[in-house]
Amino acid sequence: MKRLGRLLALGLICLGLAQLVGGTGMASGSDPRIDCEMRPDGLLPGGEAHLDGLCAAIQSAPGLPTFDPARHMTLIIERLGPDHVTAHLQWQGTGGAMRGPSVEVGFLDAPPGPAQYAFFARCLTEAANLP
Repeated sequence: MKRLGRLLALGLICLGLAQLVGGTGMASGSDPRIDCEMRPDGLLPGGEAHLDGLCAAIQSAPGLPTFDPARHMTLIIERLGPDHVTAHLQWQGTGGAMRGPSVEVGFLDAPPGPAQYAFFARCLTEAANLP
């Protein structure tokens, strides 16, 4: 029950952040081009175990628009540790380079795994308000 409360609180935070930056006006798409990059000082001890999972989750996140190869998208992981991640999305918009807000999620009661990666990907794409 305690875990459910924490997950619910994190979900409400992500929902509030998404509304703050303009909602979830994303069109559904398939096979978007998304790369993953790590800031040089962003990997904390224990974080390397989660890098592939986070990248895979964002690459398969529902609700991502289909991007023309010229409108490339990148997941920039700012900080990654065994119990939290901070990242943002960057993409090439029609008017130039675009950057979504940084989103930070902590995993309080369990080590990150596929469900947490998917949750983070969903929060990140909602907050970015992609075209």
